[in-house]
Amino acid sequence: MACPAGWCGGSESIQTAIYDIPKESLFLAAKGVVQALPRVTLLHTDESRLQIVAVQRSKLIGFPDTIWVQIVDVKDKVSSIIFSRSNYGLWDAGVNIKRVRGLLASLNPELMADN
Repeated sequence: MACPAGWCGGSESIQTAIYDIPKESLFLAAKGVVQALPRVTLLHTDESRLQIVAVQRSKLIGFPDTIWVQIVDVKDKVSSIIFSRSNYGLWDAGVNIKRVRGLLASLNPELMADN
């Protein structure tokens, strides 16, 4: 899980960036980054709630992993909460943490390209 500082419990969460941009801009950028992932199907996007739910299937077997993105207000700025989890099994070989880090790494250049 990735979220703004102080939003997630536990030491394993990743801290997301806080942006001084409109919420809708962050939502659209996040949606574009998620859609650009290979083997992804968007299950639900809600522009009024700034939520994205998608499934990405593994390359070899096609197991589904679910990705959730929520855009949130942080004082007078915006950030995101990103969660990725395997739908089957108890161990994912680190795939979901890599996915979350990759989404965050892709999001910053996406936002810079719009400015």
